[in-house]
Amino acid sequence: MVGQFTAIYAPPNGGKTLLTLHLLREATRLGRVDPARVYYINVDDHAQGLLEKLRIADECGFHLLVDGYREFSSTNFLDTLRVMTAEDQARGVVVILDTLKKFTDLMDKSRASAFMKVARQFIVKGGTIVGLAHTNKYLGSDGKPVFAGTTDVRDDADCVHILRPLDSSPGDTERVVELENIKRRGNVALKAAYRYCIEPDISYDELLASVEEVDQSELLTLKRTEAERSDADLIAHVQACVREGIDTKMRLADAVAERAGVSKRQAVRILEAYTGADPARHRWQFVVRERGAKVFALLGEAGPATEAPETDQAGGCGDV
Repeated sequence: MVGQFTAIYAPPNGGKTLLTLHLLREATRLGRVDPARVYYINVDDHAQGLLEKLRIADECGFHLLVDGYREFSSTNFLDTLRVMTAEDQARGVVVILDTLKKFTDLMDKSRASAFMKVARQFIVKGGTIVGLAHTNKYLGSDGKPVFAGTTDVRDDADCVHILRPLDSSPGDTERVVELENIKRRGNVALKAAYRYCIEPDISYDELLASVEEVDQSELLTLKRTEAERSDADLIAHVQACVREGIDTKMRLADAVAERAGVSKRQAVRILEAYTGADPARHRWQFVVRERGAKVFALLGEAGPATEAPETDQAGGCGDV
């Protein structure tokens, strides 16, 4: 949003620059921002990349600033912000920092905090900053990317988005990325998704033209496919165990955990995630036997049928 500090974190080559340029071009085309007051500071690119983005800047009418060109220096950036803030020149100005680590040390709490203090003063005076940064190379406990550096940027920013590319298969010509908002002020979407071409040897103009938004219903289908792809090994272990007659919930979870080398909790998650009667989403269902034991059968294969099959939506552990 205009008048905010927005941070976008993504893994290297995840598409954060591409999406930012796409959204910036759309914003200028629709008149949401005055391109003459937009400054894209690119200090994380090679010569060819700078030339490609300069053509886009010329086309859209915004400014592209490069470290070392016409005496511009990223090390003096904070001084420039201070002057603009002090002289009330911030209102309506949009600054895009690609990438944040070139303007402050994201791993140093005191320096990151000092940077954000100056940035916030600029924002209060009506300026807008979009900072692009990298995620940590290690995923969080929930399996999702985590922002790199201290928490100071996240704590002091108005909005923070984490960009995650969905897993793709060999030979795919498109990549889908999801942005999840982990902090927001104002009416900002909690999630958004985009696809773009990843064919080799296409021009940057073609790459930029290929970006399009993915609606949430299609995204759910894509994420379900991604989950099944990543869960394929565990699904195969469950299917093998059921065919061998290991078919009550807790015995099944124990066997899958041991064979796959995962925790029992992960095994239970797989059992519950793929339990149901819809062949498009599920792989097995169960019937409840004596003493509440849940006996599983694979969809499309003969199995126990003395009682009506049930789904495992509650995630209970009825058998012993």
